[in-house]
Amino acid sequence: LNDVQISFEDKKVLYLVLDFIQEIQPDGVILNGDIVDCYSISDFTKNPASHADIMTEVRRAGWLMNELRDCKKKIWLGGNHEDRLRRYEWKRIPELANHPNLTFPSLFHVADYGFSWADYGEHYMLGKLMVTHGDLVSKHSAWSGKMTMEKYGTSVMVGHTHRLGVYYKRD
Repeated sequence: LNDVQISFEDKKVLYLVLDFIQEIQPDGVILNGDIVDCYSISDFTKNPASHADIMTEVRRAGWLMNELRDCKKKIWLGGNHEDRLRRYEWKRIPELANHPNLTFPSLFHVADYGFSWADYGEHYMLGKLMVTHGDLVSKHSAWSGKMTMEKYGTSVMVGHTHRLGVYYKRD
């Protein structure tokens, strides 16, 4: 599950996904980055009328992780949006950037919900399939897939680009 981007999630789709997870009862779930938007701390120009704030995102992410409580294996791979917290700290409050309570997994209580955390850029292997949020984008979505496969040299599933792209290579 990736690119939910709480506080801007499509609630109808998210509830359908949660119902599907409840129905099939998978062994585990991977939150594959950009689960929260971190809108209020992004470098982009923000709508002053927006009510998206980091503490609302913490609360709503907690709700989502609680909804996934029955999954045995729970992993959250950071995406570029989760990494906004680190970048914000390094840029605006560098003297607190290494404080253990100001990391993303600590602020969002990831371990309290039974999730293991991996920073943006890391991956998880499901057998021979690599799962990572991704960082490569092309205007042609299949090229994003091709570049990612060439970077890692294996089958890989990514989010990040918000577009379906498939690249096949026989070996």
